[in-house]
Amino acid sequence: MIFIFNVIFISLCVLPISADYSYENANEWADEYPQCGGSFQSPIDVSYDLVGESNLDSDLEPLIFERIHSTVPERMTLKNDGHTVKLLFKWPNDPEKTPYVYGGLLEGKYILHSFQFRWGYDVKNGSEHQLGVLQWRCK
Repeated sequence: MIFIFNVIFISLCVLPISADYSYENANEWADEYPQCGGSFQSPIDVSYDLVGESNLDSDLEPLIFERIHSTVPERMTLKNDGHTVKLLFKWPNDPEKTPYVYGGLLEGKYILHSFQFRWGYDVKNGSEHQLGVLQWRCK
């Protein structure tokens, strides 16, 4: 896993920042693309009231990661589109070797397909989510 994080870190250090993507005129997107007009569109504001310590369930089971250190992906693909670096995993086609996560609020087992880092050129471009009303350059 350290190798994976090093690859991503180095990629982020040498990649140019792109201004091709922004939320400019976001209120008008639904005029041309109706699916962009819903109420659950990016950026999603996560309320402090929903995530504060007082709302954490003390009986919540921990997340359990299985086979995360014992299985090496058959292939990893790193994609960069100028505002996102995405790392995709291809695991062995063997259920006895495939890593997965379960527990917490998850209903069932989940296999890691990919993860991504998204960034912007300023505080308002990059993070697709907000905490309170705060945004960050990378998420």
